[in-house]
Amino acid sequence: MDGVEQGTISVVVADDHPEFRQELREVVNDVGDFVVVGEAPDGASAVRLVQELNPDIVLMDLQMPGMDGSAATAEIVKLDDAPLVIVLTASSLSSDMLEAITAGAAGYLLKGASADEIRAAVKAALDGGAPLSPEVAGALLRHMRERDVKKRAPEKLPPLTEREAKILELLALGRGNNEIAGHLFVSVATVKSCMAEMFEKLGVDSRAQAAVLAVRAGLV
Repeated sequence: MDGVEQGTISVVVADDHPEFRQELREVVNDVGDFVVVGEAPDGASAVRLVQELNPDIVLMDLQMPGMDGSAATAEIVKLDDAPLVIVLTASSLSSDMLEAITAGAAGYLLKGASADEIRAAVKAALDGGAPLSPEVAGALLRHMRERDVKKRAPEKLPPLTEREAKILELLALGRGNNEIAGHLFVSVATVKSCMAEMFEKLGVDSRAQAAVLAVRAGLV
């Protein structure tokens, strides 16, 4: 991106509260290799900024006027060289979590998250992780399990190799690529390659979406 130092992680912040955007800008810019390159007050503006600025990360609120965060996320992830979208919202509703993850969000944090948690989430997402705050992960797993109990039968997955199935299980438990590689005694490149093939079999575009399928299938 023009005007951004090489090696710097560029971030767009989308939130309809100017005070929170300013606070988040300060949190992000306080990290040496992060920089906020744009701010959007609604989903439609966020999509336009992403097309214009081509950032690495979008920190996305959900409840915004006009196009909401989930709808904006769905538009952004369709773009060529799409950035990773991490939802940062006040909503702890499991329905909002599922909608955002289904739309393609790479992670989901609550606005009560500390500055260190936000920074760690951005770095985890860039490392291939699926950052979820503990409250979100717990609520999402409870919701999926309760729903699956009502359905009685777990969702069937397409045939996976033994390695792919283990990667999917570890992914759903929130493990990053380096942790998965260490657990399986393989290289990170091997993990990434297997994961790409697994995503194609599952018909998903993100780790978070794959994690949802793993829960539905009863792997975790």
